[in-house]
Amino acid sequence: MRHVTIAVLLALGPAASALADEAISTVKLDMAPDRAGQETATLTQNPDLSAAADLRITASDGSVLADVPEFATSGSFAGELPRLEVAPNGSSLQVYQQWTGIGRSAWESMTTLAYRDGRVVVAGETMSMWDRITNETLDCDWNLLTGAYELRACAFPVADEGQPGDCVDRSETGTLKANLTPAEWAGEDGAVFATFCKLR
Repeated sequence: MRHVTIAVLLALGPAASALADEAISTVKLDMAPDRAGQETATLTQNPDLSAAADLRITASDGSVLADVPEFATSGSFAGELPRLEVAPNGSSLQVYQQWTGIGRSAWESMTTLAYRDGRVVVAGETMSMWDRITNETLDCDWNLLTGAYELRACAFPVADEGQPGDCVDRSETGTLKANLTPAEWAGEDGAVFATFCKLR
């Protein structure tokens, strides 16, 4: 898929650059209280990867607070596009992602970014996943600033004759504190979320 995307971009020439730089979602918010004016957050399609979007947050004076390639999953069809939202508190940025249009395993997530101690950090993550065949579900909620997390899962173990058994409801709470920038979250450090947000 990546090779096909690059070939199309080369064939389009200058038009491809304009397409790649087109904003998927943009919001303005009062994210940094120690700075004048509002901050602007933008998701743009990654120029090299058709399934990724880049995140950029800039202050009113043009300085960059965050610039993270491949921060969000992004596709070409309904149920695959990410978007930015302003949290109810008016100062936190939320990045909504989804993969609900096609496939057996569907999911959606909301990553909350906040401004703390002069930098942008990941404040929280919520995720819901479900299997369209087995009806297994998984919901996770993690506050990285306090460390508190909660997991709710419903798994269907295989019973007699290969048929799914009754739902095994599993809930779990715990504490796992993390101080991660958006770039760290998009990299290997963000994989820590999967250590507890998974079906067992």
